[in-house]
Amino acid sequence: MNKKNMIFSHTPMIKQYLSIKSNYRDMFVFYRMGDFYELFYDDAIRISKLLNITLTKRGYSLGLEVPMAGIPVNSLNYYLKKMINLGESSVVCEQTGIKNISTGLIDRKVFRVITPGTVVDEFLLEECKDNLVGSIYYKDGKFGYAVLNLCSGYFYISEHLSRECFDSEIQRTNPEELLVPENFSNISFILNRKGIRYKSSNDFNFKNAYYQLQNQFGVQKILNLKEKKFNVAIRAAGCLISYVKLTQCFSLSHVKSIKVRYDNDYISMNDITRKHLEIFCNISGKIEHTLFSVLNHTSTPMGSRLLKRWLSAPIRDVSIIQDRHCKIKSLKSIYFLLKPLLKKVGDLERIIFRVFLRIASPKDLVFMRTALDQFFKINTILNNTKIVCLKKISDSICQYDSIKALLDNAIKDFPSNTIQEGNVIKDFYNSELDKWRKIKEGTFNYLKNFEIKERDSLGIGSLKIKYNKILGYYIQISNRHINLVPKNYILKQTLKQCKRYSTLKLSEYECNIINSKEKVLEIEKYLYNEILKFITPYLELLQTSVVTLSNLDVLNNFAERACTLNYTCPVVNNDYGITLNNSRHPVVETILNTPFIPNSINLSKNTNTLIITGPNMGGKSTYMRQIALIVIMAWIGSFIPASYAKIGYFDKIFTRIGSSDNVVHGKSTFMMEMMEMSYILRNATKNSLILIDEIGRGTSINDGLSLAWACIDYLVKQVKSMTLFSTHYFALTDLKNSFTSIKNVCFDASEYNKKVFFMYSLKDGVYHKSYGLAIAELANFPLSVLIAAKKKFDELSNR
Repeated sequence: MNKKNMIFSHTPMIKQYLSIKSNYRDMFVFYRMGDFYELFYDDAIRISKLLNITLTKRGYSLGLEVPMAGIPVNSLNYYLKKMINLGESSVVCEQTGIKNISTGLIDRKVFRVITPGTVVDEFLLEECKDNLVGSIYYKDGKFGYAVLNLCSGYFYISEHLSRECFDSEIQRTNPEELLVPENFSNISFILNRKGIRYKSSNDFNFKNAYYQLQNQFGVQKILNLKEKKFNVAIRAAGCLISYVKLTQCFSLSHVKSIKVRYDNDYISMNDITRKHLEIFCNISGKIEHTLFSVLNHTSTPMGSRLLKRWLSAPIRDVSIIQDRHCKIKSLKSIYFLLKPLLKKVGDLERIIFRVFLRIASPKDLVFMRTALDQFFKINTILNNTKIVCLKKISDSICQYDSIKALLDNAIKDFPSNTIQEGNVIKDFYNSELDKWRKIKEGTFNYLKNFEIKERDSLGIGSLKIKYNKILGYYIQISNRHINLVPKNYILKQTLKQCKRYSTLKLSEYECNIINSKEKVLEIEKYLYNEILKFITPYLELLQTSVVTLSNLDVLNNFAERACTLNYTCPVVNNDYGITLNNSRHPVVETILNTPFIPNSINLSKNTNTLIITGPNMGGKSTYMRQIALIVIMAWIGSFIPASYAKIGYFDKIFTRIGSSDNVVHGKSTFMMEMMEMSYILRNATKNSLILIDEIGRGTSINDGLSLAWACIDYLVKQVKSMTLFSTHYFALTDLKNSFTSIKNVCFDASEYNKKVFFMYSLKDGVYHKSYGLAIAELANFPLSVLIAAKKKFDELSNR
């Protein structure tokens, strides 16, 4: 295009686009143009790189080329899912169908805003994962944090005095979207996160935040927060509420309470500990062979999500745990009866939210009907046990007979995917709908009969009545029968092989068909909306039942796991210490083809530190991990793999296991090891459980041994925590002579015929052999290397 043809002012279409885009500067705007959604300028350039979409251009505007990238309308959901996975937000801008007289353009308006933390569509959500949006604020040495689960309405705030505690909470909740002040100084800790949204400092203004929260939760609730000096968290919470309302354009009336989360209510674990213990992901980053995969045999997605929450933050309240244990004991005899019923309850939590938003699909209502059918059956089973704790569960699961009756009468068993397609409301539910359906069906029957009649009367066997969007209904006759066409036929189109006609009668019935189709759909939409309106007042009470059912699902799951995996009920109290008889690793025992060899432990104020020696692959790491995993299981309410367990009060669990580096930030493996150990030494208390699998191995022997010695000395003297310390520094076992609270234990091995056999059984004392050469042989080292290593070993041993 030459300069003469360039447009040196914005075209009306680009003006319209830029006007919409100005309100969504940090989001991708999908602008509907016919059968495509188009993106322009920077959005087009960025999305072409992110999703490998062809970058093209749409002429000139303001004298410059307009970059453009587009996707087909019917592929929108596929691309929205990709954008969500990348942590990006999208705005879908639709054509209204109304033409603007002044510009000649079809008006467009924003139809929906999709952000990673606020998605509600089923296809965009992960079934077994909470979808969260968070907000942070920092002032006067305090970190304020607010988190919202939009689908459940669960909203809480917390404040943290240390960056480590705050960082741990961010990692635990792992929000899909995080609102951050643009001047946030602790930038390094969020650098690698997806879904960061920088907001202006005015968005965190205390007065504005306080006003937002007052409107949402009422004056008294927020006044209480202010009096308790949660001012930093209030700023974060106000920004969060404002952001969600603005982007989603609906009231948050289902978000009815704001809770405060206190660190002291839960056993604290940072992300490193969760990774080392392989609670949710194994060392390969997959879910297989993790504690979650072993325990998660829940029947519903909402139960699975609740189990994840419990595992990420075990609660410290003994009364809650004892209540869970009581219910599990009672459920052991009936879990198999409840399991299939709970499975049919499905993801009622998220269905309720879609009903609240009036975006529930017809299939959602079918699933809701199926779920409500189970309530009476579940209550019957619980009540028949005549056990008090199960009766309390039953009392919280209400019956919703009026909703169930309405859905039974109104919604078809196999409806269309959306109400826009019709075919959702049952016959005989509404007389007006039935009348128009008969008209619709009658006109179609008329057309079939009309076709047969015309074919017979004219003697044209190939005569057909067809339909397309341009001509509507027409009679198609091949050229060889044109001479038989009667005079009352009106020619509509001439093709190479045939001609297409209409008649006054056919046109009349075409109007009836179109009118009846439109009328049927109109009535169905109205009735569907009335059904959603009828259900809405029950949603709050229904949500209470859903919370109860989620808890029941997890506890019923624990009962099944206890029976299937031979778990026992632990004694849980607030005392110091832990006693386990014949404990087993909950994950490893499910993988082995041979019986797992159990081991015991007894930590108390008199003996709170074990120095563990033994050969490589002898079972040291497995043993330490299994103790920590059993503590976690007990404090979420699960039964545990042991013959007897008495588990005391724990506030934190720390691990220093394995080796890793952080090359991007210039931190070596040894530096990372030292940082992990430093974090433990600075944050552990006497009620902490600490697992240390080697320390100081990444430097010289003297350096490493000195550091390891000093760390144990500090933990025993100053911290007095419960510590499991495995090592190949055999000199560390001499610490037992200085501290009565230290006990030396070991795993041993036996040698037969130049082969090493690991016993995997813990015993008192010290084991001085490591069998590194034997492990190298098992790893299939070249023979020449093994011979050279053996020779050098003998030389060093004889010095």
